Amino acid sequence: MRSVQCPRCKVKFEIPEALGEADKAALLELLRGPQFIRAMGWLMEHHHTGLGNAKALLMHVPREEGLCVYCNRELLDEGETICPVCNALNFNW
Repeated sequence: MRSVQCPRCKVKFEIPEALGEADKAALLELLRGPQFIRAMGWLMEHHHTGLGNAKALLMHVPREEGLCVYCNRELLDEGETICPVCNALNFNW
């Protein structure tokens, strides 16, 4: 697992190293469903992470592709990126 910290909310959490493209697609399908609780359970089951860690990670995945999870402004980059407006960590998958 790799540790990260959001500059905006200061929360620290870990990202599973084995989180591949298929895993990201499965999580996005649940999150944009919207099925946040099921997405947390899926992450905990498939990547053996705790509840708090799963929640922290998923709270940084935008519900709408390309828009910041906090301020809803357009993100400039894909993948792991920092919003240029509010400084929030986003996993823009």
